[in-house]
Amino acid sequence: MPRTRAQQKAAEDDNDTAQQDTTSSPKEEATEKPREDTKPEATTGEKRKSPPPAPSEREPDTKKTKTPASAPRSAQEDPSKPSEPPIPPPMDPKLSALLSTAPPHPIPTLPLSSPTTSTASSLLAHLYHALLSSARISHGLALKTTSTLLQHNYHHFPTLKSSTWEQRTQILTEGGYTRYRERTATHLGDLCTLLGEKYDGDLNNLRKEAGDEPAGIRERVKEFKGIGDVGVGVFCDTVQGMWGCLAPFVDARNKAEVERLGLGGVEEIWEGVGRDPATMARVVAELTRVRLEGREGEVRELAEGEEGGEGGGKGGTVDGSGDGK
Repeated sequence: MPRTRAQQKAAEDDNDTAQQDTTSSPKEEATEKPREDTKPEATTGEKRKSPPPAPSEREPDTKKTKTPASAPRSAQEDPSKPSEPPIPPPMDPKLSALLSTAPPHPIPTLPLSSPTTSTASSLLAHLYHALLSSARISHGLALKTTSTLLQHNYHHFPTLKSSTWEQRTQILTEGGYTRYRERTATHLGDLCTLLGEKYDGDLNNLRKEAGDEPAGIRERVKEFKGIGDVGVGVFCDTVQGMWGCLAPFVDARNKAEVERLGLGGVEEIWEGVGRDPATMARVVAELTRVRLEGREGEVRELAEGEEGGEGGGKGGTVDGSGDGK
């Protein structure tokens, strides 16, 4: 059947549409290809390599690091346990003999409540002892008079400060200190003035002012009237146990005793007592007693006993006369 004009027109339009579809499909494919490139790299099966990290960002290579071999158990230190002090060398038998008879502290006969503590009262008592020992009297009389002063509470500064010259003279007489009592009563008054005005009644302030320097301490102690080189030596001998900055100290007379006993020297004794100020003070106190009582032979016998009797009679006979100073 022959087509009408309208049918022919519709067929031509259909052909034109079909041609447009076939020609536009390649363009659409071309425009869609870039989309395939923008897909995540994981879908293409290929992984892009990231740039290497900076040196500071790299993780340590623990696989290549070798740990050092552990030390033997005996060489390892336990941080929870304190390190053990070195073993001191054996003590000299004569030094050991001195310590075996030494008093528990330098002046055990003084009635002090805190004899090994540097309280103001304890230090003042030692200063009295140094003052009284400076005169030419016996060691025993100086100790007795010092004890008498303490029995009247003169080691408490307010008591000394409130005392009169007559009261001090009476107490010195009571203690047997009759030969130099008037002069010493005056010295006690001068001591009170200097101690109160310069050190507020406490010798610990003297030590602070000296900056713990032994020479400075000795110089300031010597400023008290009636105390010379002998008295300064007596003070440092006994107080070094409380003021460790003075140790090791041995006064001139006891240094000669150290030589007579063959103890070496001050440093040898200091090392022998383990550099302990309190023990050093005990040794010097015993040296004083040995020197004044002439007991050098007794010390040697004790030392020979500790050595098992070997080397008896070392050093021969020693003049054991005490000088009473």
